[in-house]
Amino acid sequence: VIRHALDPERFRGILASAYRDPAFATTPLVDGYAAATKTPDWDLALLAVIRDQGENALPAPLASLRVPTAVIWGADDPWIPFVRGEGLRDAIPGATLVSIPRTGHLPFEEDPAAFVAALAGFLAGLPAD
Repeated sequence: VIRHALDPERFRGILASAYRDPAFATTPLVDGYAAATKTPDWDLALLAVIRDQGENALPAPLASLRVPTAVIWGADDPWIPFVRGEGLRDAIPGATLVSIPRTGHLPFEEDPAAFVAALAGFLAGLPAD
């Protein structure tokens, strides 16, 4: 059912909805994402993601993490609200949260320079050892 329901135009619409500016979903970009639908059983994987959304599949609570963690979030994410990023930051001891302005669910695509700067800033603050 998923294979037939997710026609190219619907796929484009879903992907476009991830961006702050839906025009970002150009034909080459959509085609690149759609290539994954040629993978065997991709529809079963998508069904599992949909089925398990909101469930925590991690083997241990986030509070048990003891590694430096950066949560980098698109400030205008239409799929997952920024408050969820704040929740991740608060759940992981010592985590930092960086908001990328004027980006949606895929800030690394919408503003790669800002994303790389946020990641580089985080990495620069890590101890050398």
